[in-house]
Amino acid sequence: MVKGVSQGTTVAVYRSTSAPRTVCVNAAQAVYDNEYKPLVSSTYEGQKWRDQLVCHIANAWDKRPWNLDSWRPNVGYPATVAAQCNP
Repeated sequence: MVKGVSQGTTVAVYRSTSAPRTVCVNAAQAVYDNEYKPLVSSTYEGQKWRDQLVCHIANAWDKRPWNLDSWRPNVGYPATVAAQCNP
């Protein structure tokens, strides 16, 4: 779900409740490529979107939804993780 907020746009990503954590963490790129990208406009694709999603999959499994924010800078995956997925 895409929603506008005061800072910009947020894409709220809901994981399947039946998705096993170990499968998703090991296949985070596949989740981005096969489950996220087909559902969103190309406006919401790119490295910063991917890094936020993969970070949430790996580090915030129990959070719902995973919010991917347009105003977050593209700082690379290690810096995204260091910033708790919110650089």
